Amino acid sequence: MDEIYLGQKVKFVTVVSNLETGEPLWFGQDHKQETLDEFFRTQLTEIQRKRIAAACVDMWRPFTTSIEQWVPHCSIVYDKFHVLQHANRAIEFLVKAQVSPLWGEKLIDDAAESLPAVIMEPSFTLLMGFEQPWWKEQW
Repeated sequence: MDEIYLGQKVKFVTVVSNLETGEPLWFGQDHKQETLDEFFRTQLTEIQRKRIAAACVDMWRPFTTSIEQWVPHCSIVYDKFHVLQHANRAIEFLVKAQVSPLWGEKLIDDAAESLPAVIMEPSFTLLMGFEQPWWKEQW
């Protein structure tokens, strides 16, 4: 599931594709949770929804909320482009923290507000060293 920007008039179109073949299955006008809800409600039977094993989405919360509502057993896979985008932001944050320790606590506070929640997850903070003694000693 993804969206395509088509310009000022139409704005966004939501595209649902077959994860295995890449074949587009459905197009919905707009980029909202309600758009994806419409797909699940009108295009799939309950039996078909139960057969969905995985869905690949960007990290846009309305899409994951819709999937969790309509196919709660489905595994959500985040597309690699968005995962790498968030990882790059985290690396940029760490580089800035190393280069400019004068930013101190303000940098950490700003990062907590601006970086996505996935970056602040306990597993990520441990991996990246936020909870390591060397990190805490810098400030």
